[in-house]
Amino acid sequence: MEGLMGLADELLLKILLSAGAPAVARAATLCRRLRHAQQQLSALPAFASAAVLEEQEVEECVCSAVKEALAAMPATVDVCLLFVAGGASGRGRDAEPLAGLVPLCQTLLPPGALVVGCCGRGLFGVQGGAAVELDPSQARHKGASVLLGRLPGCQLRAFAARGPPAGGWASKEACRAWLGLGFLDPAPASCLLFAHGSAGGHVHNCVEAMGAALPQMVLTGGISSGVGELFCSQPLPQQAGEEGAAEGGASSLGTAPAAAGGSGRAQQRGGEAARPRYVGLLVCRQEAQPGAPGSCAGGGSRRVPRCAALTAQGLEGGEPRFTQLTVIREFGTLEHPNNHGQPEVTELVGVCGALSVQGDDATPLLHRLATHQMELALWAAERAAPGSYDGAVSAGRPVVVLQLYGVAEDAEALATANNEGTLAAVMADAEQPGRMLCAQPLRLSPEGARRALEAGVGQLAAALPSPHRLLPTHACGLVAVSCTAKGRQMFNAVGVEAGAIRAASAGLPLAGVYCDGEIGPAVLNAKSALRWAEGAGGSTANGSGSGGESSDGGGGTSQRGRSALQGFTTVVTALAGAN
Repeated sequence: MEGLMGLADELLLKILLSAGAPAVARAATLCRRLRHAQQQLSALPAFASAAVLEEQEVEECVCSAVKEALAAMPATVDVCLLFVAGGASGRGRDAEPLAGLVPLCQTLLPPGALVVGCCGRGLFGVQGGAAVELDPSQARHKGASVLLGRLPGCQLRAFAARGPPAGGWASKEACRAWLGLGFLDPAPASCLLFAHGSAGGHVHNCVEAMGAALPQMVLTGGISSGVGELFCSQPLPQQAGEEGAAEGGASSLGTAPAAAGGSGRAQQRGGEAARPRYVGLLVCRQEAQPGAPGSCAGGGSRRVPRCAALTAQGLEGGEPRFTQLTVIREFGTLEHPNNHGQPEVTELVGVCGALSVQGDDATPLLHRLATHQMELALWAAERAAPGSYDGAVSAGRPVVVLQLYGVAEDAEALATANNEGTLAAVMADAEQPGRMLCAQPLRLSPEGARRALEAGVGQLAAALPSPHRLLPTHACGLVAVSCTAKGRQMFNAVGVEAGAIRAASAGLPLAGVYCDGEIGPAVLNAKSALRWAEGAGGSTANGSGSGGESSDGGGGTSQRGRSALQGFTTVVTALAGAN
């Protein structure tokens, strides 16, 4: 049939005439069936991934990975998530190998496919049907990992930015404009965001503001590592309201996906100033026409993309427990350089007067923990029943984690709180009659991290769409972002997390990268937090099935459901279409 399609009309007509009426009828029927099958395939959600981890040039790894993933795609491609390890330094002529990877992918992919991703010191992927990792410690190795996706019923948008808006992410309107969303555009169900290391503390501000402005959006991603290159087929915008906007023409972030990437290559040749500090992928609901299946009276589709985010950490409560501590707020400040080399000030608190649960003086032990810069979990409890940190989280009490930094001359252990508002709530709770402040050291164990990841991914995969009954394809794909301090450094082996994700998800397509900071649902109980896009269905990690909330193990604090920039975590993003 493929050979006949290439013939001239006159020659094809002669062949059909000589074949006779029955043969012509069979050919016409076959054409109609093939056309119907093509329409079905075009509406089929499909994902495929491939990784090439070899000691060869980066371009060769990317080419091989994209071609291998394309061979497993039964339909067209909407997006290519690209993660690369190795390559040039990212400046001037030396940056050409990495700067040319986006147009290289575009030559291999169908027209209009978006390309988004980043560079990292390590990778996750699937090579030869098996889960593989390029560990951050394998600095000399090069590789590429890609995830190709087709998401029917969704609007996909790639975006790139040099920096935050001039006025910051002060409002919902500012956040939407920075993401390239117009006034009438639907709110995104999911945002996969990657930042350059030079973005510094702005990444914290961005994540907090996005969570406040777009609370229904699942926000995931990370800070690129290694050479830190970012990839995006969407050209940088020319926006007067964006900090660091360079002169010169560029299309707006609202450019249609089919046109994305056309002028981006020319802009990237302009040098380091034209490089983005943020890139990302938005998955939005596709508005349906009135009267179409799944549409509501207002003309919009009720279906929401089945996007979800899992953050797995695996901290475990460690004995001993402390009671009747004294916490001194506004003890001082901790000043350290940020990624720009500029001083960054953090409020310090003092912790002293610790007793063990048996009533003995535990201050020396607290000082030893501070010397080793352990984390300390705080909660309030009845004086007769100190309980445990995990128990307080499960009961929905306010909880907070302190990072210990050392001991001051006057014997206080110095620490910073991961959330000052929650710290105030814990202390207020402890001041109630009959209650006291309790604490417990937390330790991040390899076994705890693996268990948290396996349990979370297993629950996530169980709620995702089932694969097609006949076609050997997958209806969803996974993106993994893990901390560069994990991998072999934590597990004393390479590939532990990739293997756990692959096994717990029953072999879903996987691509990912090691980052210098992970963005995902905030973990409170130190195990895992799972959040779905609002209205997309699925259960939270504690089985509540609330759809739009993260579990945090039942934490129930004011930060419930929000994403945060975290460390020593693994974030897994699930993407699927709205059909």
